[in-house]
Amino acid sequence: MKSKNHNKNNISSSSDSSIYFNLMHNFTQIFHSVLLVLFHIFNFSSF
Repeated sequence: MKSKNHNKNNISSSSDSSIYFNLMHNFTQIFHSVLLVLFHIFNFSSF
């Protein structure tokens, strides 16, 4: 029982960091897609 309560407390206290992590994950995904688009543009312009 004690360990269960401890886990619950951990989850509730780290909700802020999880939101931040999700934000960073979304940002990296957007960044990757932008890089891909830029890469394609440079490829087309070289031809």
